[in-house]
Amino acid sequence: MGICWSDGIFSDGSSTFLSNLNPKIGDKVSVKIRVFSNTGIERIMISTLLNGEESVFPMLLDYSEGIFDYYSVDLYIIHYITKYHFILVKDDEVWIYNQRGLDQHYSLKQWQFTLIAESTFPEWIHDAVFYQIFPDRFFNGDKKNDVNDNEYEKDGFLSKKKDWSNVPSRYYEGGSLDFFGGDLDGILQKIHYLKDLGINAIYLNPIFTAPSNHKYDCIDYFHVDKHFGGDEALIRLIKALHENEIKIVLDISINHVGKLHPWCTEKPGFFYYDENGNQECWSGYIDLPVLNYNCEELKNIVYRSKNSALKKWLLPPYNADGWRFDVGQSTGLMKENKLDHILWREIRKELKSVKPDSYLFTEHWDDCVSYLQGDMWDASMNYYGFTRAVRKFLGDIDRFSSYKTKNASFKSGAEILAKEVMELYSLIPYTVRMNLLNLISSHDYPRIGIVADRDIAMIVPLFLFVFPGVPCVYYGVEMNIGGYVEEDSGFRFPMEWNEDKQDKDFYNLYRFLIGYRKNSDVLKRGSFKFIYTNNDMIGIARFDKSMCVLLICSVSNMPSSCEIDLKSIGLYENCDVIKQIGECNWTYDQNTITASFADKAGVLLELKGSK
Repeated sequence: MGICWSDGIFSDGSSTFLSNLNPKIGDKVSVKIRVFSNTGIERIMISTLLNGEESVFPMLLDYSEGIFDYYSVDLYIIHYITKYHFILVKDDEVWIYNQRGLDQHYSLKQWQFTLIAESTFPEWIHDAVFYQIFPDRFFNGDKKNDVNDNEYEKDGFLSKKKDWSNVPSRYYEGGSLDFFGGDLDGILQKIHYLKDLGINAIYLNPIFTAPSNHKYDCIDYFHVDKHFGGDEALIRLIKALHENEIKIVLDISINHVGKLHPWCTEKPGFFYYDENGNQECWSGYIDLPVLNYNCEELKNIVYRSKNSALKKWLLPPYNADGWRFDVGQSTGLMKENKLDHILWREIRKELKSVKPDSYLFTEHWDDCVSYLQGDMWDASMNYYGFTRAVRKFLGDIDRFSSYKTKNASFKSGAEILAKEVMELYSLIPYTVRMNLLNLISSHDYPRIGIVADRDIAMIVPLFLFVFPGVPCVYYGVEMNIGGYVEEDSGFRFPMEWNEDKQDKDFYNLYRFLIGYRKNSDVLKRGSFKFIYTNNDMIGIARFDKSMCVLLICSVSNMPSSCEIDLKSIGLYENCDVIKQIGECNWTYDQNTITASFADKAGVLLELKGSK
């Protein structure tokens, strides 16, 4: 299928199309759209709401460049949220262009482009490459603070100290009370490793006092667990990280506490109760009583007061750079109580008041569009719009849905991947899309190397560093360390520090891609488009006016080929390989990429010299 006039229509929230990405009330913002030149488009207008009423303004030809005409109009920002779409007239027919694409009917406002005024999104995250660390499994920096055998007892299980070479216990064997000795001083001692890899931000799983190895059953929000080194170890770690220009985001659940928390007996008003007088627990886990935010005292302790749990760790002497909130989809919700939106707006306001550039993101595996409109979360962990969709395309099952449907699987393919991703992107502001934390694996999602062959495991990071948003590397994937898939303890194997057992091919790949992204403005802030989808083959472009980074990937077990016309992105003089995984031959001629693959493979290309 050839290129048609509609393929040239494009706009988004990037600096190519907006003169000011973070306007204030009263600012003037120039908004642009580009179309192919000489296609018979008669008029272009912009539609926006002013005090609730639709207002339509003509757009004028601003300039022509290459094969594109750029139309612009100035919008004066009078609302905190400004939504808009474009109206095009061709052959006396009206077309509507919004984040979902081109329609011939007046579409719903939910798909409009969105400008957020007075936003408090952190700018530093666009330059960040995160590294997620599960503290007990990263490195033992101080053996004196290790957990001892039988030190803890919970649910009939006793704590057990394990050798670094051991396999983590399944829950029925150890009850999440098996410990390997990783601690905060261990992370501090490996800062040189993180810097060499290219990491400049850490997402740290929970460190506050709790009996389990995962610490999501917290019994004290106000102190770092002594087996991780205590509060002083966190001060040392963050100071050293900041001196090395590495940010750190802490992890917490404010949805629930552990059943051994003193509040469970001392503060009955902090909890919900069932008809039998038992504390309501998260998702049926009796160890995790749910917090009741109808209680004003609880709000003060958790996030309102100056010395609240959430503010304490953002302020001196700790100075953490943000929060990851566990089970964001559940927080503030219990039966008839629906406090979530009010709660998250207030938490955002309180935390941004003490640290405006803090990064606030949450766990959410499914549709979280309502939370991603700029007034609650900065971002979510992008399980829906990246992890699940991409891994399914690459041959893995959708582990979230298979759990819910008892291992029934969804169909996948390039068209389905593009549809899933764009359904999410079409419903959230562009600035929020660029905040999303993209991850291949996590403490809750198995490392790809456990469930896929080596070729696929090496193709996956190409997607991670091409997608819009903030890439996050789960510790150990850069060494392709092992595990098992039966339960999440299999995703939490100790880091492999024995160089003889490290997979250097993976390390070198991640190190290269991290370095390339850190020096690529187009990958950090450029526009995004699925430019080719055909069953087992996909083409993804990140681009601005002068450059394009193009990922072409085949997941077929058979030889395959494709021809991709790049005119909808632009005209380029040069094309070079950035990185290739597997066997792929390609040519670039007349702004067309022709690629052939022996079987599963991926290639990352760089096009420059816009004509």
